Amino acid sequence: MIRILFKREDCIGCGNCVDISPFYWKMETLDGLAVLIGAKKQGNYYVLRAEEEALEENREAEKLCPVHVIKIKD
Repeated sequence: MIRILFKREDCIGCGNCVDISPFYWKMETLDGLAVLIGAKKQGNYYVLRAEEEALEENREAEKLCPVHVIKIKD
């Protein structure tokens, strides 16, 4: 299992995460920011436990996020 951490309050809504990994990410129509689908809020982060198969695409989302609000822990 991996953990995907997302600091939504600092998201700028560029959409790279959605383009790379639409199974795990979507854009919220109300505020135009990304949503980590199924994540639970823990402190300042939204956290999602995911299978190892999600690692590669979410690492790419982490790398391409211009404001570095996505962190992957494995």
